[in-house]
Amino acid sequence: MPDLSKAACELSIQHLFREDLFHVVDGCFLWTYTFADDVTPAEAARRWRLFVRWHVETDRTCVRVLEAGSKNGRWHYHCVTPQRWDVNEVREAAMRCGFGRINVKRIPADKARYVAKYLRKHGRSELPRGQRRWACVGFEGVPVNRVKATSETWFLPKVWLRKPYTAVQWNFPGVDPVRFRIRVAENPEAEETRHLHVSQAQIDSLFAEMQSGQVVMVGEYQGLTVTRKIAKDAKTGTRIETAFLEHVIEAGGNTKVSVQFGREDSPAWNC
Repeated sequence: MPDLSKAACELSIQHLFREDLFHVVDGCFLWTYTFADDVTPAEAARRWRLFVRWHVETDRTCVRVLEAGSKNGRWHYHCVTPQRWDVNEVREAAMRCGFGRINVKRIPADKARYVAKYLRKHGRSELPRGQRRWACVGFEGVPVNRVKATSETWFLPKVWLRKPYTAVQWNFPGVDPVRFRIRVAENPEAEETRHLHVSQAQIDSLFAEMQSGQVVMVGEYQGLTVTRKIAKDAKTGTRIETAFLEHVIEAGGNTKVSVQFGREDSPAWNC
């Protein structure tokens, strides 16, 4: 099931840039607001409402995302803005509202929607009372019920450039070869074994990568799947397209495992 809330957040960020006449075309700004003390969820929500009031009174717009810290569990806020505000003014206002440290950094405009990555799978009971996972400040964004999400997936099988082998034989230094049957041959004449000669250095490198998590399995490459996702605002027609690849590997009989190497990093922003 698609995360419609995350899609609505990304589309709202796109609307934010479209509506801001002074938007810096080649960049935007990501702000992070944390608390100096360990506040309760209710107190965090109260302080944020005070801070929102300052945004509205000073004509500032942003999309904010609420996140709990992975180390200490403290709630903090991420905000993306189309303009860089005066840091001293923001810090003064934030401290008046009970915030502690603030941080701001410039990010490419086409990466702004990735602020939605801070949306965790918090249950409603885990969020501070009266708070949502994300919200628009100072402008109307895209509500979840206006998002239409679709996806398509294509499988591109591996193309054999030569006669497919039926078994693989691993030849290791100093030990007997190890043979694995990949598939049953249609007839005895079709039997073909692929010989792989592995050096000690290659063995050491493979084990090191497996221990570090870089290699999760070893098997026969089958092909790849391409998935295309579209999130669209039904009212304005604004849409975001993403795509990612998964490489399909067969390990042990008919077991197929998809290992994702790509990520959703091909946005097409159309207004």
